[in-house]
Amino acid sequence: MTTQEAVDRLIRIHLLDAATVLLFGHSNATAAIQHRLGEAGIEVSAYLDNNPMKQGSSFDGVPVFGPELITTLTGGRTVVLISSPHFGVMRDQLRALGFEGEIVRILGREAQVSLPSTEEEHVVKARASYGASLLRDIRTRFAKHHLVLCPFDGLGDVYWLMSYLPAFCAENRIGQAAAVVAGRGSEQVVRTAGVDVAAVLTPQEMDDLIRAVLLDGDDRYTIGFTPDRSGSPLIFQGESLTLFDYYRSVVYGLEASVRPAVPAYLEEFDNTAGLRQGRSVIVAPYAKSVIAPPRSFWDGIVATHQAQGREVYTNVAGAEEPLPGTRPLRVPLAQMVAAVEHAGTFVGLRSGLCDLVHTAAARKIAVYPDAYFSTTSHKVADFFALPGWEEIIVPIG
Repeated sequence: MTTQEAVDRLIRIHLLDAATVLLFGHSNATAAIQHRLGEAGIEVSAYLDNNPMKQGSSFDGVPVFGPELITTLTGGRTVVLISSPHFGVMRDQLRALGFEGEIVRILGREAQVSLPSTEEEHVVKARASYGASLLRDIRTRFAKHHLVLCPFDGLGDVYWLMSYLPAFCAENRIGQAAAVVAGRGSEQVVRTAGVDVAAVLTPQEMDDLIRAVLLDGDDRYTIGFTPDRSGSPLIFQGESLTLFDYYRSVVYGLEASVRPAVPAYLEEFDNTAGLRQGRSVIVAPYAKSVIAPPRSFWDGIVATHQAQGREVYTNVAGAEEPLPGTRPLRVPLAQMVAAVEHAGTFVGLRSGLCDLVHTAAARKIAVYPDAYFSTTSHKVADFFALPGWEEIIVPIG
């Protein structure tokens, strides 16, 4: 069942009859829902969105407001439709604002109606209280700082958040900034940028903190990837959008001419593994956000470089295994640029590690699956393109 069929089911059971219908979070998915409802003669009254850049605008004639709009609606039924993997956070935000109406989750073939219950109310209040305590603790230690929340523990996402932070601070006359991250790898990236780390949280704690921040009156924060912003790149459908555009222009609201800063606190490569200078290859075959090529592809990469007389190393972290016939290489993130420059060649599946080493003076090759990014119309190789890199695009399936 498609999303359209899920919406049709809501129409057939008359859930939306005589109701004020709101969509929470503008994305490709919610735009499709709006279109289908319109075909059925059901009007969407407004979008709710946490992104200040969208608030005050409209999409296909439907205005966009902050979630606080929900507190002004009185009389009659209001139904909120959400199509996002972050449904729980968004639902809890509405409940914390006092909304007691129906919240419908539409995700693929499913359409689930959520009504407030005593248990749900208890959980929402408990998590809101915990999030508020986290925020108070951070503000006690960083009272004058602009907080940058990095909810996704992705090295590349955090890298670009930090790269455009100096320009954002300069444009907005912000004297001090600190970051809140959701993993130790992200913490290392922040420190290479010379930015204070206010806290390293678990994903659950980060969700709770985001709830508290969204409900707090303090505007001294930036959220790198808000729960209802998962579809934000899709507002650029039909335009040339890259990962850099997203963080520069969507998150920070900076002009396209703004250049990213280079990390100021990189370290020299200690080379404890004994890499031959200029005659080694670092291969990075692991990534969180893109489809991995088959092992035979990497076997070919290894064989090609070994045949050319180069030593091949697999960059590994945690429980990751080196590719057959290669040596494992564990390098602190702050040393990765220097390590790539020392080796001479880097071949990596497009991951956040590629972002970290994109300034290295070496031969750099990015491997992309021949696929679309998420639900967008952008190919992975276009959205995650790295200027100056060689590219290998691998067919999938």
